[in-house]
Amino acid sequence: MAGFTFEEKRGHSVVRFLPDLLEMSWGDVEKEAAEIVEKIKSTETARLIIDLTGMELIQSGLVASLVRMWKATDGWYDRKVVVAADKDIVREVIRSAGLLNLMTVVNSMDEAGAEIRISTKEEVRHREKRVVAWAVLPIALFSAATLYPVLFVDNPIIRKGAETTGMLAAGFACIASIFSMVKDDGIRRGLGILSMIISVAVLGTISAHRSESEEEQPAPNPLLTLPKAPAPGTAPAIGNAPDKTAPKQAPPSRSSPATPSSTNSEKSSDAPKIRLGPPD
Repeated sequence: MAGFTFEEKRGHSVVRFLPDLLEMSWGDVEKEAAEIVEKIKSTETARLIIDLTGMELIQSGLVASLVRMWKATDGWYDRKVVVAADKDIVREVIRSAGLLNLMTVVNSMDEAGAEIRISTKEEVRHREKRVVAWAVLPIALFSAATLYPVLFVDNPIIRKGAETTGMLAAGFACIASIFSMVKDDGIRRGLGILSMIISVAVLGTISAHRSESEEEQPAPNPLLTLPKAPAPGTAPAIGNAPDKTAPKQAPPSRSSPATPSSTNSEKSSDAPKIRLGPPD
């Protein structure tokens, strides 16, 4: 004769109280309850559903077994115990024993499963927030470590790479710390505030160093500027060689002023001709 059944499912376990418990001796109930407690402790989850839907009533000894099963989940920060009881008398016994502060009591196994799933989603969100809170501080410290090559290394390639890495790490840490400060509380919120201070300090230091480097960079000396090399296939200009880029002078037009010889010839043509020889 078995008084309990134990079933391990994904993310939670199920302990079912059977009606045969009401006919078993107290010693047998204690023996089987101890076995169930050990099975609960051996699981990798502290989420437990206790099914009392098959019980018409429960005695004080069974209430003690409920408490022992609840204690078996002790030490888990995410423990969740849900009791499914569809009989009013059973729920009244649980309430009178003061167990409502330790367990969530619902009316059916479907409600119990829904309660466990909701708590599982909450645990996933809690785990994500915990990972962010504990990961953001090392990232902020890593960004602070990049300040050494930025400030004290003369190699421009190393300094430029350190600046870029530090800006990216500090920016990510700054955003993640805001999420941690808003969503978390307690020590995780304190870690978010510390990470925010470090990341903001790193961003400000790198930005100020960049500005100083740009201001200290000397302007190019025009006296030291080298002449441009001639284009391929062209000879360099030597001495007073004519500038090919200068505009060419247009040839004199035909309407230019006449030369002296042409002027004299025109004047001689206009003078009166003298005829030599005997008169007619």
